Amino acid sequence: MTEPPSTGERSRLYRWLGWAAIAAALSLMAQAREAAARQTPENLPIFWAGTGGFVALCLAIAAYCWFPATHGLTARILGLWGAAGAIFVIVDAIQDGQWLALLPALFFWLPGSLWLVWRGAAALGDRDP
Repeated sequence: MTEPPSTGERSRLYRWLGWAAIAAALSLMAQAREAAARQTPENLPIFWAGTGGFVALCLAIAAYCWFPATHGLTARILGLWGAAGAIFVIVDAIQDGQWLALLPALFFWLPGSLWLVWRGAAALGDRDP
């Protein structure tokens, strides 16, 4: 039987998740101008709102990662984000008839994401606040 991760290992995991979320936010902001140039004028407000929402979500995840009391919320946000992505892939694969794309989404990403939503921080070896 394996030992659960130590407190130091868990806090290191959350620090890395926080830095990765900041890197994702910076990457989104760096690419936003170029991507906005490819949008039609009527799509620009939706584009900027979506980009701002994703940047805010990344920064919220980063902030939650550095406070142990919010680790359960962090895990659940990551799970919801993963589940939304998996559902998008499933719907897109069904519409395009790409049946092999369904396999990882249905049997890996969706169950794992829903497990994170259900278990929260306990899924990452931490006690749920």
